[in-house]
Amino acid sequence: MSEVAICEGRLVAWVPGHLRNPLNGNRVHWSVAAKERKGWRQRTMLCCMDAMRRAGIKPGREDGGIWHPKWPKLIVLTAYVWNLYDEDGLAASLKSVVDGLVDAKLIHDDGPTSGHTVRRRQVINRKHRGVEVVVEHAS
Repeated sequence: MSEVAICEGRLVAWVPGHLRNPLNGNRVHWSVAAKERKGWRQRTMLCCMDAMRRAGIKPGREDGGIWHPKWPKLIVLTAYVWNLYDEDGLAASLKSVVDGLVDAKLIHDDGPTSGHTVRRRQVINRKHRGVEVVVEHAS
């Protein structure tokens, strides 16, 4: 069950799981790595869609509402990890989470010209691991 809150115009969702830095050269079979990426992407989509449903937000609505995927948004991803990553490793480990936001239709694209801003943070927490997703409208 995802933990959800709507507070002051922000959508907050919790995506549980253990992140792994794919750039560290961990020797796993490509199919294991692909399955892990797919799992993060699906969990993120499901947790965010659940958060939107609870908040009464319809994903991808076409009425031009403020939650339309093309409206610029500020996304803050806080990774709760075992050990801290460098900037490249953190971005690589959170890539599937951002792709899950696209799948959930919270954002339409994650490219540099999309108008969305993604900020990544990390905190060491060895008992409660996962990613906190906070989405708000960019000002």
